Amino acid sequence: MIGYPDYILDHIKLDKKYENLKMNKSDYFGNNLAFTRYSFRRTFGKLRKKPLNE
Repeated sequence: MIGYPDYILDHIKLDKKYENLKMNKSDYFGNNLAFTRYSFRRTFGKLRKKPLNE
């Protein structure tokens, strides 16, 4: 598929990528907070990694 990462079609890899994201189908506000936390952790975790172009 053009424009999508390979893990999208692999359920095991997809589950592994989002294993730390917990969602509740009846808690819209809580889901937004959970996704924001997940996104911040993921983004700030990248800050400690070495740049790819170095």
